[in-house]
Amino acid sequence: YADDKAAAHISGYRGYVAANRDALKEMFRQVGDALELGEHGIARRGMIIRHLVLPQGLSQTRAVLGWIAENLSNQLHISLMSQYYPAWHAVGDADLGRPLNIDEYQEALDALETFGFEQGWQQELDG
Repeated sequence: YADDKAAAHISGYRGYVAANRDALKEMFRQVGDALELGEHGIARRGMIIRHLVLPQGLSQTRAVLGWIAENLSNQLHISLMSQYYPAWHAVGDADLGRPLNIDEYQEALDALETFGFEQGWQQELDG
């Protein structure tokens, strides 16, 4: 998330953004943006940021990726995930009660391009 209002609403955690950003900064300080792969393509050292795209822009992907590019590096490996599926309390929720649609996911993919991220993975959108 890019703001605590969304984090509190969806994950029930106030202070998420600052805690997350502090952790990302420290990880980046320790390993930088290089990803070292060992035998069989398994990561041995480095940083991969996984980001789950939520419906209705609730994950604030553009703002999140913009912050990463500006404060860390657009050379980091980003794993953009489209796998959100409403379950448990999300079923019937006005904001989270449906899967991601193609337009929402395309906005996230466009944001990767806008901020110059070229390394990582993008899930296919099922549905």
